[in-house]
Parts: sequence; structure tokens; C-alpha cells
Amino acid sequence: MTQPHHQQAASTALIASPQSFKRTAIAGAVLHLVLGVAVLVPSVAPTQAHAQTAEVTRTYNIPAGQLTGALNRFGREAGIMLSFSTEMTDSLQTRGLQGTHGVDSALTMLLTGTGLQAARQKNGGYLLQHQPTAMPSDTTLPTVRVTGVQESATGPVLGYVASRTSTATKTDTPLIEVPQSISVVGRQQMEDQKAQTIQDALGYTAGLMTGISAKNPLIDDTVSIRGFAADPQNGSYYRDGMRYMANLYNGKQEVYGLERIEVLKGPSSILYGAAAPGGVINTVTKRPTSPPLREINVEYGSHNRRQLSADFGGPLDDQGIWSYRITALERKSGTYIDYGRDDRTYIAPALTWQPSAATSLTLLASYQKSNTIFAPSVPVTGSLLPNPNGQIPRNRFLGDTSHNKFETNTSTIGYLFEHAFSDTLKLRHSLRYYESDLDMRYTVLTGDVNGTGRQVSLSPRGFLDDTSIFTMDTNMEKTWHVGNVKHVVLAGFDYTNSRYDSTRTRGAANRLFDIYNSVYLTGPVPMNFDRTVIAKEKKLGFYLQDQIKVSDKWVVLLGGRYDKADVFSDQIRSTTRVSDDGSDSAFTGRAGLVYLAANGFAPYISFTQSFEPTAQTDRFGARFKPSEGEQTEIGLRYQPPGTDTLLTASLYDLKRTNVTTRDPVESTFQVQTGEVRSRGLELELKTKLGKSVDVIGAYTYTDAEVTKSNNPGEQGERFNSPRNLLSLWMNAKLGMFDLPNWSAGAGVRYVSSRPNRPSLPARGGPAYTLMDARIGYVDGPWSYALNITNLTDRTYIPSMCYSGICDYGMPRQVTGTMTYRW
Repeated sequence: MTQPHHQQAASTALIASPQSFKRTAIAGAVLHLVLGVAVLVPSVAPTQAHAQTAEVTRTYNIPAGQLTGALNRFGREAGIMLSFSTEMTDSLQTRGLQGTHGVDSALTMLLTGTGLQAARQKNGGYLLQHQPTAMPSDTTLPTVRVTGVQESATGPVLGYVASRTSTATKTDTPLIEVPQSISVVGRQQMEDQKAQTIQDALGYTAGLMTGISAKNPLIDDTVSIRGFAADPQNGSYYRDGMRYMANLYNGKQEVYGLERIEVLKGPSSILYGAAAPGGVINTVTKRPTSPPLREINVEYGSHNRRQLSADFGGPLDDQGIWSYRITALERKSGTYIDYGRDDRTYIAPALTWQPSAATSLTLLASYQKSNTIFAPSVPVTGSLLPNPNGQIPRNRFLGDTSHNKFETNTSTIGYLFEHAFSDTLKLRHSLRYYESDLDMRYTVLTGDVNGTGRQVSLSPRGFLDDTSIFTMDTNMEKTWHVGNVKHVVLAGFDYTNSRYDSTRTRGAANRLFDIYNSVYLTGPVPMNFDRTVIAKEKKLGFYLQDQIKVSDKWVVLLGGRYDKADVFSDQIRSTTRVSDDGSDSAFTGRAGLVYLAANGFAPYISFTQSFEPTAQTDRFGARFKPSEGEQTEIGLRYQPPGTDTLLTASLYDLKRTNVTTRDPVESTFQVQTGEVRSRGLELELKTKLGKSVDVIGAYTYTDAEVTKSNNPGEQGERFNSPRNLLSLWMNAKLGMFDLPNWSAGAGVRYVSSRPNRPSLPARGGPAYTLMDARIGYVDGPWSYALNITNLTDRTYIPSMCYSGICDYGMPRQVTGTMTYRW
């Protein structure tokens, strides 16, 4: 390559392609250390490949700072050859580069204000040179084309603010055109906040209460959406648009394997069939990428948390027909509870075959092994209520150390297929097989402390479970225009076949345990057979949807679905057997309207329905009807064109009917006369202030109550949820303070008090406020971060306390992360 005539000793060249990178990285590093400058490397990639590089757009997040380092990082990420003298750049600063750009546009932004420009060379590389001080009138500058990449509904979120979704419609739809509230959390937000669980990732999302795990925060992903529990058992969790997991004991999803998490709020059976009325959560798996991706992370944190993770992806051939991704993680960790652990192995390979722009097939597989504990609860006296013997420490383990494990092995394999027959007709077909086994040994408290104030009764339990799920979804999307009206019609069906087998044991006898003077059993805990549980479900649903757009101003969404569910359950005890075999069917619908104003405002209104099968019978042996959900919602979105801002405000009225309550004639049976209503207001803001500050704000007001019940005193009670949730998160790059490589973030989460429910009985905890913080530093391909959650180490009770038993919230967690990307 021809060198610029003004260069002195050497110049820097960044690698033009992945092929040349491996052959030059070691040599370049050695010469850089010896000479103090980078070494120019001859290009080995074809000239055509270089020529095409400038046409490719990519997303960058290069902070303001020293120009040499920024150019080195840009060259690696863009895959171009960039030649320059370090003497020319070492004393200069850059404003950084954020967003999606082509090479020419990106270089122009990086070099703004430096007096330098990048000249395109014949071989496709770039040469840095000083801008001329004067220019003849007949000189023509090369054209700089500024281009952008449209976000994909299943790809990375560009920053904090998502613009598209597929969860709400099963089509790639602008989020502002959806007449129903939906929140999207992308990879960057998860990384900045160092989310270790789905609950962590959704902690700053409007409409969600994330501290209400129905079983245990270490083993399941339960949250509350608009006052109703959302968990795998009631059909609230989906992955890549297909049902994921079948019960509370299938474990937690590894968030490092996720590209985005989307929460569709309100009844959603129109697309997903049987589900709780609060909404559904769809997680999106990391998928193969076109640009090369290489990342290694090392973490160390509280409770001796040690984690190594890696993410690699990119094309496998020059034509880009084959691409891959492999995401892996290994963790060894304790927990804030004595004798606890949170170990995990995770690996997820993915392969995409895309022979043309019209056809793609992505194979997805995963294996996850988790070794943790079912953390024992604590009595209400000594945690939520005072105890004369003192406060029970949060780390106190109330159980037996030799009877203490929750081990799961989960495997999945499936594919996502898509083919466009034309510009207006598209086929999608997806399939997955899921399998999980569980070996659990745990201890439960049977109630509050006894009269001594010191002792609780412990009951040891055990589960041996096997779960399998086969699920598939097939649909056709047809687009056509009639005058100024555009129709996008979706017709499809989905099918799920699941089986859950569980053999359960129970301790031969309960024993008293002194919570202030713990004495643990050292040998095996005697266990007796309790029961065998077999549950099978076959669900088939047909759906039809029309997205109608009139004059690019009005969007009408209409849809309907028919579901048929065959349910079988069998519980075998030593002397009894209870079986249930039946079928349920339901029709659900949705209708919505959005107005798209030119200034970015989009008011909307919608009505939507849901249903859930109820696997019980009344005193006459008649099978219960499915419970039903109906919601009316009005809202307003504001997303100014060309900005990183999305504001959503929504008001909703959500009702769940056919709820089972106590039979007034025979109290051992139930009847379906209950009703729960939830009304609320949600405000959510995601924006970028300038080029440096990301902001997330959310406020939730929930008025949920039992409106009908046969249980004495239950009607009129508030239904579990706090009235007010408020959160605010800000993350800023500190170049404005002459700290170009640094960033810092801080957040606050407020939860108001939860209600008491004497009819159950249950107690709600007092209000609490949690604070989180982070600080980050970037040095070329290296980045470092320190995250702290619950900064002030607040002791709090996040969930309802049932039958004299409570659970503490997570104490302060500190995590340090070192990342290398190249």
C-alpha cells in the first residue's frame, strides 16, 4: 500500500476483514509494543470485498475520547483497512460515534472538528490526511452517503429505545402502530444494569412488580403484570414466539442468552392461546449475525460470584449464506443465604442458512444446567413483625444443609423458517422441542413461630420431575393495497403438546427448629412417598388477524382466535387416586385503533380477551369453565420521528371472571362465582438526552381488588398489588466532564405498601425504596464496569406473606465485569 508522503516512522492499519485479522493481530500487537506505533498490514482480502465494505451499515457505540484509540476500535468493528500516522492523531480528541452508519458517514462523524479527513483508496481502504486549507472552486468533494439500518423486530435494540416488535402482532410491526401497551428491554439496557435474572431486567418497566416470586426468587421467573401473576405454569412465558417451560419448577432463563425481552400487557390469547390476563412475556434468543461478533466477559461479585461468558458470531462464508452464533456461560456462586449456591452452565449454538433474501432457516439449540437451592422462607414474626428475640438475619438458613438442592438440566432444539414467495406473501414456520429434569430437596416452614417465639416447624420435601414440550407455530402473511388502504393479513395455527411427570416425597415427621440457635441435621433426612403427579396438555389454536392502515394515518387491528385444549391430570397417593380428563374450547378476540399524527403522537384504544383452563370440578363433578379476562385500554404514545424517544401513557380496565371461590354449601368444594378487577395508569419513558445520557422512567398506579367472592371478608379486598411503583434510571457518558472513556449510571425504585388480606390470611409489607448504581470505563477493545444493586443494603419484604411465612428481598449485590471485544 502506498504510504502518505508526510509519514515519519510508521502508520496504523486496521484489519480489513476477519480473514486478515487472525494473521496480523499477533504481529501487529508485538510491533506496536516494540515501536510504539502500529504497523501497516498488507490487505489480503479481495478488492471487491473492500469496495463493498463502505456500503455496509453497522451499529456503533464508541465513546468520546482520544482519537487514535477510537479509530483503532472503529476499524476493528467496521472491518476496514485504515491507514494513518499516529503522530497525526495522538494529540486529537473525537466526539465519539453512536448509532447506525455506513463507513463514510461514521468516519465523517469521528473526524468532525479534528481537521482530518478519510480518503477512499482504490483497494477499498482509507487513508487519513489533513483537510486542505483552501480549495479550488472546481474541486468536487466525494459524496458522503448517510444511511441507517431499520431495527428488526427480533434483532438488537439500537440503544435503549425499541422501535419495532413482533410479540404484539407476530409480524414485524412499528411499535407505535400497536394499540396495546408493550415494553421492550434490549441487550444494552440489560448490560448497563447488569441484569442477572429476568426480574432484574424488568425492574424498571411500567406495569410490572418483579419481587413477587410465587415459589422462590432463585428458581423461577415469576413477576406480576397489572396485578396478576405471570409465570410459566399459567402460560405467560414464550421464547421466540413459542410456549416456553410448563411449570414453576422448570428453572430460570439465562438472560445472557437473550437479545431482548418484550412484555405485552393485558389479555393476549388472540395470538398465544391460554394465558393469564395480565399479559405475556416473550424472550428473544440471540441469533447469528452478519458482522463478526467476538466477546469475552469475566465477572466477580458478592458471595464469591465467579462467571465467565463468551459470545461469538458472524458469517461462515464469503457470500454470507451461512452464519453462526455461539453463546456460552459458566458460573460458580454462593448466595446471600447461608449454604446457598447459584451455579450454572449454559451453551446455545445457532446456525442460519440464508440462500437468498427471500429464504432463511435458523437452527437454535441450548443446554442449561443449574445447581441452586429452594431457599427457605422465614416466619413473619422476626421479619415483617417484631420478635422479642430479635430480627432474623437475612442470611439465616432455616432447613437442613444435607437436604438442600435444586438441580435442573434443560435442553432445547428447534428452528425458525421464513420464506417470501413475493413482496406481498410470506410464510413463517417455527418449531421447538423442550426437555427438562429436576432433582429437588428442600424444606418448608409450616407456619409462624410457636409460643416460644424461637421455634418453627420444618417439613422436608422432595421432587423428581421430568417435563417435555413440543410446540410449533405456522402462519402466512399477505399484504395488499386497495386505494389508500393497506391490509396485512395474518392467518395461522399453533400447537403445543406437553407432559409433566413428578414423583414427590415428604419427611417422615416434622421437626422443631430453633431459628436463633441453628442446629442442622448432618445425615440423610428420612422421606416417605407422597404422591405421583402426571399432567398432560394438548393445545391447538387457529388465529386470524388484519392490520389495516388507512392513508398512513389510521391503523385498525382486528383479530380472532379459536382454541381447543385437552387436559389430563392424574394424582396417585398411597391410598387415593384423583384423575381429571377433559377438554376446553374458547374464542377470543381483539380490536384496536391507532391514529398516527405527523408530529409523533399516536393515541390508541383497544379491547382484548384471554382465557385460562381451570383443572377442577365442582361438587357435582362438573368440569369448571376456563377463567376469562377482558380489558379495555386507552393510551398515547409519543415517538418523534428521527429521535431516540418513546413515551407511553395508558389507562386500562381489566377484569378476570370465572374465578374459583369457596362453595357456600360445601366448603370443601369450589364454585366459579369469583371476579377480580384491576384498573390502572402506566407511564413509561425511554429517551436519549443529547448523545450522552440515556434515561428510563416509569410510574405505575394499580387499583386491583376482589369484586366478587363467596369467601367471608374477601369481597372488596385489595388484590395483592402495591398501588404505586416508581422508577428512574439514568446512564451518562462522561465526556462532557473531560472523562471521555468513563460512564456512570444510577437508578431508584420505589414500591408502596402491599395490602393485608385477612381472608386468606396474608400480610403485605411496608413501602421500600432501592437504589442502584454503576460506573464504567472503556479502553479500546477493553471495557470495565462495576454495578451495585440495592446500594444502601435495604432490608425489605417484596412479596405477600402467606400463612405466617415471608421472604426477604435481595440485599446489596456488587458485581465487577471485565469485557474484551474484537
